[in-house]
Amino acid sequence: MKHLIALTIGLYCGGCLFAQTVPPNPKLEFELKLPEVRKKDSAHRIQRVGNSLYDHIDFLDSRPRPLIGPAYKGLLHNTPADLVLKQPVDAQLTAILDGLVDSTAGRGELLFQLRRFYYIEEFATQFCFLQATIYDKTAGQYQKLLTLDTAFLIRAGDVMDYMKAYARPLVSSFIRTALTLRPTDSTGYDLYALSKMDSIERQRLPLFTDTAWVDGLYLDYHSFSQQLPDRQCMVTTNKSGEIRNVKVLDASGKAVEQRGGRDLYAVIYKGQAYIATEYGYYPVQRTDNELLFTGDIRVPASEGDLNGAQYALGLLGRFMASKGYRTTYTMAIDPLNGEFLHLRVIPQKPLN
Repeated sequence: MKHLIALTIGLYCGGCLFAQTVPPNPKLEFELKLPEVRKKDSAHRIQRVGNSLYDHIDFLDSRPRPLIGPAYKGLLHNTPADLVLKQPVDAQLTAILDGLVDSTAGRGELLFQLRRFYYIEEFATQFCFLQATIYDKTAGQYQKLLTLDTAFLIRAGDVMDYMKAYARPLVSSFIRTALTLRPTDSTGYDLYALSKMDSIERQRLPLFTDTAWVDGLYLDYHSFSQQLPDRQCMVTTNKSGEIRNVKVLDASGKAVEQRGGRDLYAVIYKGQAYIATEYGYYPVQRTDNELLFTGDIRVPASEGDLNGAQYALGLLGRFMASKGYRTTYTMAIDPLNGEFLHLRVIPQKPLN
């Protein structure tokens, strides 16, 4: 009987272990390359850059996460997969560079640092954030040439099609622009410093370094990041201490309410910062050198909305199309431009 009990327990535990072992999703690989030109568009094929200063490019992957986002593969696009960047990336960037330069290219060296390339949503509107910096490499030192920091929207359908349509042209155009640039920033960095670039950039902004924030109303991210209020304001709160409205005095001395998402970017009240959207005011928290908040924003609902909002995302995440649906996210504030980086979507509570 003891042997039977032992065998039964062993089979049960083994079954539990087997049940808990979930195989990883298959990989769906995305390759960086020059945008494809169809035969009928051959007149618009990619033009090479004459007198490029550079003929070599290296790659540095500084992304905090290698996964681009969830996807689906298969003939019916119903098999869950993980969208990742095809390896090695160096060879892909070299192929792009070779396709852009001609025999007049100089002998300069570039470094392409990929700092962010991800989306988190699985369905509906997916916000894909792309950030990269290109450096001039001279004598073992790296000097900034330019930074790409933008976002594009992926709608329901084949994610790979959107990647080819948006990510490939963005990266190719970014590299093309760098080919004729010389460093304007005299600061040189080594590879270790480049791996800490996010922290270095934050250290230049009072928003991230000051121990106390300055009360007032901030119309845009620039004033917010420099902690230079645009206006003083009057704040009304409810019994729970949540901000109900924010008002400023106009030229005639009348108190006028300011609307979040259009009239202002943020409010600091009694030392606490609040991001303002059209739906309310959401407290900002410092966490591991990041500024995070959980709040509601408007998500575009149609292709027409996307056409009106796609570039607003790249400039400032709070500006969305006039139509759409309300969605809650936990977000981080991009230190470069104040964009709202979606970290996690918060499911809506079902209606009773």
